[in-house]
Amino acid sequence: MKIMITGGAGFIGSNLARELVKDGHKVIIVDDFSYGSMFNLTKNGKPIAEIHKMSVCDNRVLELMKGVDYVYHFAAISCLPICLEQPSHTTNVNVAGTLNVLEAARLNNVKRVIFASSSAVYENNEKFPLKEEDEINPHSIYGVQKYSGELFCKAYRKLYDLDIVIVRFFNVYGPNQDYTRQKPPVMSYIIKELLKKRTPVMYGTGEQKRDFIFIDDLTSMNKLLMEKESARNETFNIGSGKVCSINEIYTVVDDILKTGIKPIRKEAYEMYEGIENIDKGKSIKKEIVAKETNKFTEADISKAKELLGWEPKTGLRQGILASIVFVKEMMKINEDF
Repeated sequence: MKIMITGGAGFIGSNLARELVKDGHKVIIVDDFSYGSMFNLTKNGKPIAEIHKMSVCDNRVLELMKGVDYVYHFAAISCLPICLEQPSHTTNVNVAGTLNVLEAARLNNVKRVIFASSSAVYENNEKFPLKEEDEINPHSIYGVQKYSGELFCKAYRKLYDLDIVIVRFFNVYGPNQDYTRQKPPVMSYIIKELLKKRTPVMYGTGEQKRDFIFIDDLTSMNKLLMEKESARNETFNIGSGKVCSINEIYTVVDDILKTGIKPIRKEAYEMYEGIENIDKGKSIKKEIVAKETNKFTEADISKAKELLGWEPKTGLRQGILASIVFVKEMMKINEDF
């Protein structure tokens, strides 16, 4: 099969690309490399797939998609502070870029599009575990952007009978994750700081619990989304179905690394300190930041189990060990990592 992955140089896309290439598929990567890395797409110094440095907003995506069977649309700016800091730019990428990909897929008669949404669309829900049919009412910039993308997907399903699978990723972690951005994902941040013998800054009590899913488990699910007829036009949660606190993660990482370093604690509302623009004019409400920092997430994954026969297999400690090995290797290659 000929498969396109937008955002294929990023964390989730690059892991999927490697597996699809192993399976004998021809893979085309579209990525502007604003966050992705060429390192994620090389083996023995050579690219593993056909790579095009290009934004998903570029009209050339239409031409590149000729003859493509399946499209994984993973390209997005997912860092919440950046979405707050640059709402127009990130909306252009996350919403207009999605529409550009969908239109290219329609015009090229693509068999199926897999759209990466996010658990962020479930903001303000208080009933757990979160189910695909639950109410969607986000208020964060990123959550609204992802929900807008979902609405365009549903419109293209209805208008053109384009087969589009929507997947809502929960907290994904593992090798190839972006450890370098200004506000990296919490697990990445803890690992990197403790490996460097630095004292991490933690926001809130650390008792906030999230649903963390290891990248290999998510990748196995992503492959099924292309293969299974039962996935047609469906929406799925991809999480572990289990929760753990930030403090639990910190304890596991420190138990493995034996640093004995205790984190600095700050208030939950200070999470976005240092982010430009959000404190200018009408500044963001402290209670909103605190709520985001302290949020609880838990995925109901029974639909994926029932329709796809999928379930995660990686335990938390096993996944954290693999993440630590990756970061250690990256630190050997790049001192600035």
